[in-house]
Order: sequence, then structure tokens, then C-alpha cells
Amino acid sequence: MDADDDLSGNGAALVAQGAASEKTAHLRADLHPAAPLPRQELAALGAALQAHLDDAVRALGYLWHRERPRIRVAADGAALRLFLRTGASLDDEWLVLHLLRRAQAQPRFAGLAAAVRDEDGDVLLIEAADALPEWLTPECAAGRCWLWQGAVHLVAPAAGAAPAPLAAAEALPVVRSGAALHPAITAAAFARLASYPSLEWAKLSLHSTLAYLPRRAAALLHAEPQLISAAAEALEGREGPRDARVCAAMAVFGPAAAAGAVSSPAAASPHPPQLGTALRDGTVLTPLRMTRQMYAALLTQRFFPPKPFGAEWRSAVELWWALCDEERHPDAEGRRSVLPSDEEARTKIREEGRRRDLGAKLAAGLEMLYAQAKESGPRNRHMAVSREAASRLCGTDTCAQDDPRSLPEYKSFLASLTTLGYFEQQLEGSARWQELERAAVEKWVALQPEGDDAEDEG
Repeated sequence: MDADDDLSGNGAALVAQGAASEKTAHLRADLHPAAPLPRQELAALGAALQAHLDDAVRALGYLWHRERPRIRVAADGAALRLFLRTGASLDDEWLVLHLLRRAQAQPRFAGLAAAVRDEDGDVLLIEAADALPEWLTPECAAGRCWLWQGAVHLVAPAAGAAPAPLAAAEALPVVRSGAALHPAITAAAFARLASYPSLEWAKLSLHSTLAYLPRRAAALLHAEPQLISAAAEALEGREGPRDARVCAAMAVFGPAAAAGAVSSPAAASPHPPQLGTALRDGTVLTPLRMTRQMYAALLTQRFFPPKPFGAEWRSAVELWWALCDEERHPDAEGRRSVLPSDEEARTKIREEGRRRDLGAKLAAGLEMLYAQAKESGPRNRHMAVSREAASRLCGTDTCAQDDPRSLPEYKSFLASLTTLGYFEQQLEGSARWQELERAAVEKWVALQPEGDDAEDEG
């Protein structure tokens, strides 16, 4: 092993400590304001930060591998908590870190100090393992590493004191004084973000492709691109007779689904040209974007299109599978190939089969999501999509029952958002103001604590 690749003893221990635990892949950031804030002001700050992150991701055209990060007021009411299920996507982790650094450069978020962890431990310390001081061990690392004003701050123990974990209340005054700034760890921790502040690197993690989709599925994924992650996860997690029955019927997102099954604007509108080429059977050759990890995972799953997809669709997938098996095992004994030897014909089989295989999987994933949302909600709450997306998926107004506009707390929340510049100086009642206010309602609901939030809080 080269000397440059050799970790120091303490750095290796931090990495090993994380590797020993097997938990749901996630990223968690505790975000502490410069001074204590009333809960509604803290919630407004969280909503503004959520909007800032969402706007940056939307402008970039990025898609999260599992879901977008969610920001809530922490259980103790003293800080914000960002939680992201990454599905082991390092690109998602580093995009959040990149966006938090950029946010801290803005006056309205400059006071936020962040402690960032994933399922392996402190993200910044693990990344900067080669640059850590000798005194830092896994036993004393908790509460000592902070991201503030775009740099890493590491709070050292007082002279003569034994290193021990620190509470945020002990660490943050030292961090904000500037005494804990650590340029060497900052450089090591963010070495992979050499293009900072540019976000162009994040686009490289996405893959563009084409797939045949039933028209409703194509319209929905065009209107809500992030739903592709939920559909892929639903397909990956399918289990039992219930999901099998749902996929066997394909009553909503199948090629022959009745025209009135979904009442969302996206599903009921005429075929938009952006969706791609519409075929006579109601399917659409659709351009899609997804993470490279998701694309690879979808292609490796064996899921044969159910009968509603029709004989042509099923035959195309079957031929493609046969071609893949033949190319994977060219010397298999006793194989009688039914495939053409002409390369042009084989290329067509490969192209058509892959596109139909991918489309059937995504449509089935949407079908399972729809069934879960219509019956009793997702079996796993983390598979839930945004309320706006759920409205599109189910054709219902999911926000109506949670409208908080009459609550004094919401009015205080709205006033704080206005102070933070959330409404972009738009005239109250204007079309843009109303659009932002509808989004504020959703953010308010999302910021409220949930009884089953143990994973986020852990």
C-alpha cells in the first residue's frame, strides 16, 4: 500500500466503526441557528432552506436516487433536522453537503451550523481520515465536528482535559468564535468537490434513456420526474400475492387502462409532444432520466410483463432476455438459439426489448404505488411521495384535509417566511405569490413532527 493511501490509526478506527454497523443508508444533518428561535420562526427557516435546496436541484435537473431530503424541526425544538434516505448513493450525500455549503454563504442561512452523519458515522471526519489529529478517536468524536460558514470546524479538548463527546451547547460557542476552524480537514473533506461552488458534477451521475411506457405512466413521470425513484423502489420491494394481483391487473397504468381511471391533469390532458412518440396501442416512447445506479438495478431485475401489456410487448422482452443470456453464456452446451444471427436484427431486438422491459417495470412500480396510496398508504412511510405528487398519482386533493391556513401558528410561520424573503417580493394575491403560498402549506405540513419519526431522530 502506498504511503498516501495508508490511514492513520485513529482515522482507520473511525472508518471501521462505521463499517461495523449495517443500517438503512441515510444522511442526517442537525442544523443549529445562531441563536434560539421560537418554534414557528425555526419552522419558517426550515421551509426557506427546503425551498432553497429544492430550487437548486430543480434548476440543475437532478433526480434523487431514493427521495429528496426532508427538513423538519427536531424533536427538542432547538434545531432543524435534514434527513435523506440515500439508498447508498454517495452522489446524493455529496450534493446535500455541497448545497449546505452554498446555503451557508447566504445571509439568511449563514448562522446555521451543521453536524452531518450517515449510517457509517460523521461524514466529514471519515472523508478527511488522513488529516485527523491524534487525539481524535471514535469514542470522543461525537459533537466535535461542525460545518459552519462553508468550512469544517473541529473542537479540540481543553488543555489537560481528557477527550470526550461534546453536547451541541458546549461545542457551538467555540465553533462560532472561529477558534475551531480547521483548514486542513476542510481541504481533505471536500477534496472530491473540487468544482465547488459549481454543481455541474452532479449531472454526471444521471443517465438518459428511452423506454416504452403506457401513456398515463409517461404523462405522470413527465409531470413528476422524481416519482421514477419511488416507482423503481416499489418494484424492487414487491412481495406477496397482493403486489402480484395488482401487477396482474394493471388497472390504472397498464396499456389498456380505462380512460377515466386517473383524474389528474397530467393523465387526462392531450398527449404533450415532450413525452415522445405516441404509438397506436397507446404507449409512448418516452425520454427518461434516472441515476446510473437506478438504471443498472432496474435492468438486472427479472420482471416479466404481465398479460395486460399484450403479446407483442411480452415477446419483445422475452427475446431480449434470450439474447442477453446467449451473450452472457455464448458457449453454453445444448443451447438451440431461436435468435437471428444478423447483427442488425439483434440490435433491434436488444433496443426494443430493453425499452419495453424498462417501461413495464416502471409502469408496474407506479401501479403498486397507486394501490398502496389508495388503500392504506405506503407499507413503508419512507416510500411516500410529496403531497402534490400523491395528488397526481391518486387524482385526489391530499392537502385539503391538512389545510392549516386558519391556524395562528401557520400565520406566524407565514410572517416569518415573508421576513426571510421567501415570497420573492411578489404582490400578495398574485399568481406567483399564490403558487409559493400553496408550496408553503405543503412545507408547513411536512415540518410537523410525526409519531413514527424514530428513524429520523435516531
